[in-house]
Formats: sequence, structure tokens, C-alpha cells
Amino acid sequence: MRLSPLAFAFDNRQTTTVVGWSLVARLPTGMIGLSIPLIGLAAESSPTVAGAALAVYRIAQAATTPLWGRAADRVPLRVLLRTAPIGFGVFVALLASCAAQPALLISAAMILGCLTLPYSAFLRTLWNRQYDEPDKLLSANAFESFMTEAVLLGGRALLALAALAFPLHAIVAGQAFLSIVGGVALSVTARVRADRPMPPQIDGGTRAPRPSTPAVAPLFAAFTLFAAALGAVALSLVVVMHARPHGAVLGSIAVALWGLGSLAGLEPLTRLSIRRFRFPGPLMMAVTAVIVWLLAILAAAHWPVVLWLAFAAGTPIAVAISALYGSLESVTPHNRQAEFFSWAMTAILAGDAAGTVVAGAVLDWTQWQGSGFVVAGAMAAIASVLAVSARPDPERTDRPSGADSL
Repeated sequence: MRLSPLAFAFDNRQTTTVVGWSLVARLPTGMIGLSIPLIGLAAESSPTVAGAALAVYRIAQAATTPLWGRAADRVPLRVLLRTAPIGFGVFVALLASCAAQPALLISAAMILGCLTLPYSAFLRTLWNRQYDEPDKLLSANAFESFMTEAVLLGGRALLALAALAFPLHAIVAGQAFLSIVGGVALSVTARVRADRPMPPQIDGGTRAPRPSTPAVAPLFAAFTLFAAALGAVALSLVVVMHARPHGAVLGSIAVALWGLGSLAGLEPLTRLSIRRFRFPGPLMMAVTAVIVWLLAILAAAHWPVVLWLAFAAGTPIAVAISALYGSLESVTPHNRQAEFFSWAMTAILAGDAAGTVVAGAVLDWTQWQGSGFVVAGAMAAIASVLAVSARPDPERTDRPSGADSL
């Protein structure tokens, strides 16, 4: 059965219900990256304190994401979804009252990071446990990449619009409400209630296969390097546009168009991938590298050219990442997939941060606006080669029978 990524969300009522409530639960995680510094600055904390609070939040999130993944391999998802989002909502609400005291603000941000669930890893695990067909799994993973981008862009846009009409404390309360209601509602949907962790023993008492290290290692390296390339592109777009009149506005537009390109490219490129390519990740990353290198060449061109290229550079991203997740699913045992998907999320977070730092250093050293794009293109190209070196196993023996029975 072949489904487009967006059609997957409406495959049946149970799937649509999961998608809808997961969007509600995840929106606060897309807003929090702006909420923390805004809360700090609103309480007249220094930019250093606001930035430190956000950094501590990200570090705590990256450190605990694999732990949440390991828990999801051992505990039904509904249990985690009924507890962590409530704690997240409570500490989001507490942030505003802690803002005037830097130590409390940073401590609350750290706890908030620990309570941020890796929804993307959880949902990918849910779909992989419940579907058998490779085409449907590719569509599910591609749609999850779409949701990740949509939550990030939508959360920031929603926060910006809400700030025009509501005070900050009301916006923070709204985030707490969405987190609690969305998480609990998601936990009682039919598919989540039916979800069970995969046991370590399968048919006949044969232990599920161990992860294929020769394939897993280059895949995690590909996740990290490709995310580093994306972090480098984001910073480079801001730097390139900053040198122009109205640079702050143009930089924001460039990054937004880059993200919209990822959403726009998801549907057509996934359809093409399903028809033409079994593992499209390496190709999509190579295409990204080529367009980013073109950005390096034309970095000094008129700003409309850079904006169009930014949009084009975004189009392969969602498909590349969803294909990487598909390859990871192929080489890891199903009773540990949530853990490995969570490690992939941590690799993406770490790679994005590292790519930003490297690109900034290179831009400072070379004093050439296009140098950040050169570095980003090189990272994407190496990630493509690493993804090719992984050998996903097309025959899975540890998938539960009747996985697609719902």
C-alpha cells in the first residue's frame, strides 16, 4: 500500500486522532526555545542569563532523550505520556515566577529539559511497531519529519502571534495547558493504548538480533554530520543577510523559507523516492550539499537569489532525515527502537549545535560570507557517503506478527 506522507495522517480515524493530539502535545516544545529567553529578558535578566538558561535546557534535553527512549522500550507509551507532560506543564508555568532569580530560572530550565519527551522518537516507534508495509513505514517516517518541522516553525509562529495579543504569563500558562491536555489525551487514543513494548524474547525463545554495529555507527555519524550541516546553513543565512539593508528581517525570512522548503519538498520528493529509490537518504543529502555549495558561490548575489536558493536548499531535508530513520529502523532490533531513535535525536541536537559553532568560527577566520556554506556542504556530502556505507537489512525477523492489525 502506497501512501503519500500527508495522506498517511488521514489513513484512518485512529491514526488521525494520534496525529492531532500529538500536535497539541508537541506545540509547547516548539515554543519553549523562544519562551525561555523571553521570560528571562522580561524579568530584566541579562542576555547572558537568558542564553545560559536556554543552553542548560538544551543540554538537559539532549542528555535525557536516550533515557526516555530506553524507558519507552520497557514501559507502554501511555504511561510516559500520562506523567512527563504534566511535569513539563507545571515547570513551564513555574518558569515565569523564577525569572527574576537567575539560579532558579536556570534550575527550572534544566528540570524542564529533563521532562521534555522525545515525541518524534516515540511516534516513529509507535508506527514501526504497528505497521508492516515498507511503503507505509516510509510514508510514516516522512510524515514524522514533516511534523517535526511543522512543530518547530508553527510553535515559533504561534508564540509570535500570541505575543501580539496576550501578556507573557498568559502565553506560558497556555503552553502548560497544551502540554498537559495534549499528552494525556494522546495517552488514551486507541493506538497508544494498544501499544506494547517489544519483549526481548521472540518466537521460539530466540533472542532478538543485536544492532548491526557496522551499519549503526555510520548512520549515527550521518545523523550528526547532516544536522551539523543544517546548523551551519542556518547561521550562514543569517550572517549573509545581516550584511544587507534590513538584514535582521531578511535573515529571519531566509531561515523561514529554508524551513518552508523542507515542508514543501516532503510530499513530491517522498513520492519520487517510493517509486525510484529504496534508500533515498544519501541522494537527498548529496542534493543538499550541491545546493548549499551553490549558495556559497552566490552568497554575494542579490537577496532574492539567496532567498530562492535557501528555499531550494530546504527541499531535500525532511526526506533525507526520514530516510535515515528508515535505515536505522532496518538495522536495530524492534525491542530497542525507541532507544535508538532517541539517540538519533540526541545526535541531531549535538550536530546542530556543533555545526553552528564550526560555521561561526570559519566565518570569523575567513571573513568570507560563503565560507559557512562551504563547510555545510562538505558536512552534508560526508554524511551522504556515511549513509551509503550503512547496509540496511531488508528482511526483518523480529517484527511482531499482526503488527498492522489495528
